[in-house]
Amino acid sequence: MLSFPLFARMGAALCLLLSLAACERSQFLPPLTDDQPPAISLTHPNTNSGIARPNERVEASIQAVDDLQLAFFRIQKQSLDNNGNELESNILLQQEISGTLLHFDFEEVLSEQPGLSRIIYTFDAIDSRGAAASVTYSLGVLPTEPSSPFRIFSVKNQRLNSRLAATAFAFNFTTGTTFPPPASNPLERDIEEGSTDPNLPFSPSFSSPANQSLGQDSVFVRTDASRFNFEAATYLTLYQAYFSAPAYHSSLSGLQAGELLIVRLTKAPQPQFAVMKLNEVVDQPGTDNDYLLFDYKVTSE
Repeated sequence: MLSFPLFARMGAALCLLLSLAACERSQFLPPLTDDQPPAISLTHPNTNSGIARPNERVEASIQAVDDLQLAFFRIQKQSLDNNGNELESNILLQQEISGTLLHFDFEEVLSEQPGLSRIIYTFDAIDSRGAAASVTYSLGVLPTEPSSPFRIFSVKNQRLNSRLAATAFAFNFTTGTTFPPPASNPLERDIEEGSTDPNLPFSPSFSSPANQSLGQDSVFVRTDASRFNFEAATYLTLYQAYFSAPAYHSSLSGLQAGELLIVRLTKAPQPQFAVMKLNEVVDQPGTDNDYLLFDYKVTSE
């Protein structure tokens, strides 16, 4: 049996040495019932996602509360590559517990693993009647070295038309080319403006035909200057901002001047990114002259 110290406070703050042991819930829990599940949450950090590098220490605090007796606590770990494929899945802890309140402090030093891009920790609490609840903590794993071989290119004063203008409403960040779909290859269209109602004021919306053609979604992160420094953008800051984002989107709508948009262009072998700075949204009478002006930066090998 492999064991290591994990520290838990249950009510009176006891320090326990817990073992990594496989145990089935059916060994000590009755069948599931319709009672209310425990309330479980992360108390530290104050977000369910973050970033880390190999050999860094990961820390999380979990609290579970139930009106019945808590009976079981489990920690699962899933490791993913850049394409979202599972590299490894482990149960780090399975432990019988008691009481109505659990406070658990978890820590682990990340080991290096080829191809590792994301780790998802799942914390499960089950009460004495079998009702269960879970909370997850997702970590984007940064490259081992803070420096990167990828360069970043800056381009200013680009124009993209409304889809209703029927011309030049799709864009490729690498070549700086606009396209009048649907004639162009979807793989060339990193973003495409998607306005469809001529009676509404122009407010840009985006999808990514290139990523959709590759079966990839959740490629957009919406942010602003208070959270991301566009002028000082590097590959590493884009990587950090993307993988620590609170939400990912397969499409976006209602965009306004002043917003920043991070676009993941490729997943593997190493993610590539572009970031758009929306400078001006121009809404003129009719639809033929509606457009947006933007600057952008794009990473490249």
